[in-house]
Amino acid sequence: MIKDALYAVTHGQDLSYNLAKDTMNKIMSGDVAEVPMAGFLCALAAKGPTVDEVTAFAEVMREKAG
Repeated sequence: MIKDALYAVTHGQDLSYNLAKDTMNKIMSGDVAEVPMAGFLCALAAKGPTVDEVTAFAEVMREKAG
């Protein structure tokens, strides 16, 4: 899953809402090693996140917070 997301963002592709949500769930649960996570976050920042990606990430963070 993180591999799919990492591949997509490094190739300038936007993540679907579901893939963004699944990816953030993996990251927030601690299932992603630091190097792939850093690569994903750097590539996402370089690409520029979409509204759907940010929405999915925020929803996961809110779910995990409360």
